Amino acid sequence: MNICGEIFNKLLKALYPNKCMFCGDIIDEDNEMKTCRYCENELVYSENGNSVFYYSEIVKNCIHRFKYSNHPEYAPYIAKYMYIKALENGLNDCDIIVSVPMYRKKEKKRGFNQTALIAEELSKLTGIVHDRGILLRVRNTLPQSKTGADKKFENLKDAFKVENKERIRGKRVLLIDDIRTSGSTLKHCGDLLTLNGAEYVGYMTFAAARKNKDDKRAKNKGIDKERENV
Repeated sequence: MNICGEIFNKLLKALYPNKCMFCGDIIDEDNEMKTCRYCENELVYSENGNSVFYYSEIVKNCIHRFKYSNHPEYAPYIAKYMYIKALENGLNDCDIIVSVPMYRKKEKKRGFNQTALIAEELSKLTGIVHDRGILLRVRNTLPQSKTGADKKFENLKDAFKVENKERIRGKRVLLIDDIRTSGSTLKHCGDLLTLNGAEYVGYMTFAAARKNKDDKRAKNKGIDKERENV
């Protein structure tokens, strides 16, 4: 590299330093997980084999910046965390990856579907094909976190459909989403994929709400906001 190129690269790094995706602090350029040491210590790993972290304030901040502050570059790092978890729990032993889709108008407004971006990066890491042409969202819905337990099924009714059924027939499917709250969306999509021929459907998420109602972190009202535009 010539001197001008080196100067230009140094200038870029000075103007756009590498930052922790959880708190925004500046970190080393060679940080492989885009996570500072403080956040590494604060993150609480989920005991559930299907999710990486429990939903907390710093995880909320990461997902919020990813989805609402136009940081699609977080996707490879989120996928790395999910890949490690998948290896630990055998979830990489699937034939095809399917991501929970957004309603087309919402995706157009945001410019990307964060779950699809994560799934694409997981596909690169695992070598498993990510197919966006199978599960489609054909109707807009209320956030599941804002519906009562007796209304969750009704809210999702006819919201999704499966196309190209032959591509999942007899296949093991890994269903990807960013957050698991009640699990109703994942269950609904999983049941639909199974009904249309999938042999098995496992799921993987970056974060999950705690089920323990006494844990204040499980009640973080910010999780409602994260699910509003899915």
